[in-house]
Amino acid sequence: MSRMNTCEFRPFKRLPPEIRYEIWLTALTAWSVTVYATAPSVAGSALRPIYWNASAVGLVCYEAWSIMKKVCTKLYQISRVDRYVWVHFDTTVFFLGAAAEARNTIATFDMPLCRGLAHAAIVWTSWADVVGFFKHVSQNCSSLVSILIFDAGKPYIPEIPPLKRDSPDQMVAACKGVGRNYEPWWVDVPVLTEDLQSWFKPWPRQPSIIFLPL
Repeated sequence: MSRMNTCEFRPFKRLPPEIRYEIWLTALTAWSVTVYATAPSVAGSALRPIYWNASAVGLVCYEAWSIMKKVCTKLYQISRVDRYVWVHFDTTVFFLGAAAEARNTIATFDMPLCRGLAHAAIVWTSWADVVGFFKHVSQNCSSLVSILIFDAGKPYIPEIPPLKRDSPDQMVAACKGVGRNYEPWWVDVPVLTEDLQSWFKPWPRQPSIIFLPL
C-alpha cells in the first residue's frame, strides 16, 4: 500500500491521540457522493467518488488507515482499475444513474453494499422504471434512509441529461435536510411518495423520498 509523504504532518503528530482521532474521524466520515461509472477501457464498471474520498484520507498514514478500517467498509469493484474503495455508509450517497438501468446496477453490487446502502440517487426516466427500482431495493437494501430522484420536468425521459456541476452539493444538502424544497409540477409528490414507500411497509422504517431538479 502506497502512502503520501507525511513530513508536513509532523506538528499534527504532537497533538494528543484523542484529538488526532477526532480529526481523522471527521475527515473519514465527511459526506461524499460515489458514482457507479462505466469504464470503457476495461471489463466492467467501477465505484468512483466525486465529492469526497475517504479512501484518499486513509492513505495519508498508518493512523488514518487503521481508523478507516474501523469506521468505513471496503467495497470490492467490478473494474480491474481500482480493486476497491472505502466508504462510510451513513454519509455516502450512491448515484446510480437512470432509473431504467439502476435496478440492473444494484444487481451487480455485492452483499455488503446492498445491506449497507443508506442513500441512493437515481434519475427519473419513467414511472415503470422507478417502480421497478423501488421494488428491487425494497427486497435487497434493508438500510436505506433516503432515495433521491432527479427530475427533468417530464413524466418520461428518453435521453438523460448529464448531472450539473452542483448536483453533488444538491445530493448532500438533501440528505442533510438543508436543501431547498422542490416538487415537480407534473406529479402529486405526496401521493407518489406514499405509493413508492409502500414497497417498504414490512420494514420498521421507510426511506425518505426527495425530488431534486435536474
